[in-house]
Amino acid sequence: METKPTPKAGEPCPACGGKFSEYREPTDVERAAADDKERRQPFPARVDSASADVRAELGALHVCDSCGYQTRIHTGKDKPAAAGKGK
Repeated sequence: METKPTPKAGEPCPACGGKFSEYREPTDVERAAADDKERRQPFPARVDSASADVRAELGALHVCDSCGYQTRIHTGKDKPAAAGKGK
């Protein structure tokens, strides 16, 4: 199976050449509603459900408008975790 390279910010989709759209972070209200065990609400469409730690480490979720290819790309709005920083 052929491995596609991970695209960088501004590059086209490696699968079809389409344009990527960044999914937005959920608001505090949306995150609280999704975490409510009594009356759980799903996230709205086109919302990245990953935690802030995941977004910082892997980048923001981008999805190709043409084919739906998904990848995480550091865009500058998110800050990559410092190298060698352990927990």
